[in-house]
This record gives sequence, structure tokens and C-alpha cells, in this order.
Amino acid sequence: MKISEVTQAVCAKYLRLTSGDYDETELSMCMEAAKQYIASHTGLPESSTDTTAVTLDSYDDLTIAYLVACREMYDNRTMTVESAEADRLIDGITALHVRNLV
Repeated sequence: MKISEVTQAVCAKYLRLTSGDYDETELSMCMEAAKQYIASHTGLPESSTDTTAVTLDSYDDLTIAYLVACREMYDNRTMTVESAEADRLIDGITALHVRNLV
């Protein structure tokens, strides 16, 4: 499954949320923020009009990182943070596809 194919229903199921148990607007914001995080971290564009271009959808493993990022952002909606460390799974998967090495 590609990141662009992940719907709110798919994301909610991954997060083990049942219909009516979550705010659709909040989940949508978390989904968009997770996508932007992965795009910024890897340097890959979300999409392209060039069918040969490498995008977020070019790598199926980024979908798992995306869903994990959605979970982290949805579950941690407080001002206090227990750990300052980034999620190792997200960082590990996205690091495989980094294009903006500086």
C-alpha cells in the first residue's frame, strides 16, 4: 500500500480507533503532519507529474513509517513530552530513503 492510498479509515484501523471514538479533524491533521514529516526528513516529494520521478509512494516501507508517525502524533497530543527521543522505527525506515543529505 502506498502512502497516498492510506485513508482516514485505514489510519483509524491501524491506530485501533473505532468509529465515533476519534475526532476526524484531529486525525486528518495528524495524517498530514506525518506525511510532511516524512517528506521533509527524506527530501522526497509527495507526488510528481513525472511518472518516473521518485516520490513517497515509490517505497512501500514508508507507509509503515507514515502510520507509526500518525500513531505517535495522535497518541501524544499533550504539551508535556516523556521522552525527547524520536521513534526509532520511523527514523530507521526514513533514513533508508534520505535524499537531502546535508
